[in-house]
Amino acid sequence: MLGIALSAADIKELFERLEFKVTKCDQGIMEVTVPSYRVDIEREIDLVEEVARLHGFENIPVTMPQARIFSETKSSYLTSAKTVKDLLVCQGLSEVINYSFFAPDAYDKILLAEDDYRRNTIQLLNPLSDEQSIMRTTLLPGLLETAARNASFRILNQRIFEMRRIYLPSMQMRCPRNPRSLPVC
Repeated sequence: MLGIALSAADIKELFERLEFKVTKCDQGIMEVTVPSYRVDIEREIDLVEEVARLHGFENIPVTMPQARIFSETKSSYLTSAKTVKDLLVCQGLSEVINYSFFAPDAYDKILLAEDDYRRNTIQLLNPLSDEQSIMRTTLLPGLLETAARNASFRILNQRIFEMRRIYLPSMQMRCPRNPRSLPVC
């Protein structure tokens, strides 16, 4: 773990300097009994830390962790989305990020028709409040709320946009194994 090679005898001697009792020492495994007054020693890594401290941190070589670095190419969607965002920002718009959930009456506020598919929402099982009880199916209520909040602070020249996910419930499909069932996918 430390990146250095110490013999079992050396490690045993370090533990004994701390008044730790080493009762078993074979095949790289030690059984160490820690004195009751050393309440800071709880796990194996605490013992490793004690060895490092007594051996001397300055005697442990500094090494960089080894890891393979690879890069995945971005999907065409991510590339296109970044391009659109950059164009909007270049035109003076500011990106906003709103919560993914809001109140059910938000659809009434934007005059969404009663039979509009976006009123078919995903209800949260344990919402923090009624004002955050459904997942959004459109970005418009959040954008309007942001604009209203900014207007209340006398920020009247607003140019905002949001490019985030919406959440539509999946279609019910018949299960091939049981054509009578209608699971929600």
